[in-house]
Amino acid sequence: MKKYILLFLILIISISLTTCTKNDNPNEPEVTDEDAIRNLIGSEYMNLLGNTTHYGIEDTLHHKGGKPFSPILTYFWYRWPTGAFTKDFQIDIDNDTAIMVLTFTGVGDLHLFYLDDSFHFQDTTKPFTDDFTRRALFVREDEVTSLFRGWKLKALEPAYIYTPGGNLHIDSAVVTSSDSSYHFSYAMLNGFIYVQGDSLNGLMTLKPHDTLAVTMYTHGDSADAYVHISWEDHHRRARLLPDTLNPGVFTNPAIPLLDTMPEYVNLCFDIIEYSTIYTTEEPYYSQAYILPFRIDH
Repeated sequence: MKKYILLFLILIISISLTTCTKNDNPNEPEVTDEDAIRNLIGSEYMNLLGNTTHYGIEDTLHHKGGKPFSPILTYFWYRWPTGAFTKDFQIDIDNDTAIMVLTFTGVGDLHLFYLDDSFHFQDTTKPFTDDFTRRALFVREDEVTSLFRGWKLKALEPAYIYTPGGNLHIDSAVVTSSDSSYHFSYAMLNGFIYVQGDSLNGLMTLKPHDTLAVTMYTHGDSADAYVHISWEDHHRRARLLPDTLNPGVFTNPAIPLLDTMPEYVNLCFDIIEYSTIYTTEEPYYSQAYILPFRIDH
């Protein structure tokens, strides 16, 4: 009899402790699916999804061969944000699938430095306002009780950045390395790139020390074309030269990758209206796509 009484007391104490534990902070809200996805983005994917590759001053020295990443031109320029970009994440959840839409407006100045006709060094600035949009697809692959309530990144779109009112359009781009070629059609630039697992297999994968050939196809107003590669605090820019026989086609056959690049790097296809760079009185217009790629060390 005493044995049963002892077991009964132990059961009562266990229930009481469990109840107390659950009610230690009864006002603490339960983590929702949206909270879990936001936490996942903040801890794992903020740089991957929200990176703005083509802003800031590029560093063109201190890399393989000691040569500038881009040729020295009469015009030197860079974009500089004049304030922090407030990023807005909208998340739409349907059962075990979620679509995230990241948007923000980037405001800043385009700084231009050039030699005038008298070979005097001049500088000027042009204000810019760019709109940024990127979507990402998340799916629940694990139990709700697991980390981030089981949500995983499944696919992401290239980020789309453009100046409202411009008439510039990137139709497609081709990236060729020593042993592979990636063709980014208009549909791919504006659609999901699917990844598999936490290693993000499915992204364009390239090798360190490789040299890329990049070709960009465009239409609309006359433009200059560039490729930006960025990681951590580094920003490299290379100009693509126009094909004189095929208007709207730009290419650069010698863009180096470095062994110091981390596993994930951002690449940006960027076009700027010709008059933005070469006519000081004309306003700023640009269009760009940013997509991450992997360095297979």
